[in-house]
Amino acid sequence: MKKLLLLSGVIALSTLGFSSVAVAESSYMPAYVEEGLIRICKSAALDKSFRMSKEIKALHLKTRVVALNVVCNGQDIISFAEYYGAKKTTAKLSHSIGSVQVTDLAQIRDYQYDVSFKF
Repeated sequence: MKKLLLLSGVIALSTLGFSSVAVAESSYMPAYVEEGLIRICKSAALDKSFRMSKEIKALHLKTRVVALNVVCNGQDIISFAEYYGAKKTTAKLSHSIGSVQVTDLAQIRDYQYDVSFKF
């Protein structure tokens, strides 16, 4: 019964022009999680690395999960901290993701291709 009521509410809101995704996202996040994420975003922007780590631990999250999934004011948290000039927190969050190396195979000239043919 609860699922039917929730589904009918979502359908009614979506027909009125509201996004059902936004309704679903705002309804399942508890207030204490949202407030904790706001504190994490603020401490990241203010370059308070210790406070950010403390808030991440308080929510029982990992720094990598925060770096990959938290969005602050429409930007990912690393870009958000970088925008405000927070070098320590940007470095900490970037370091938690790890490094990725991309190699362009078209530009590698180590191989020589020998082709033999007759006319």
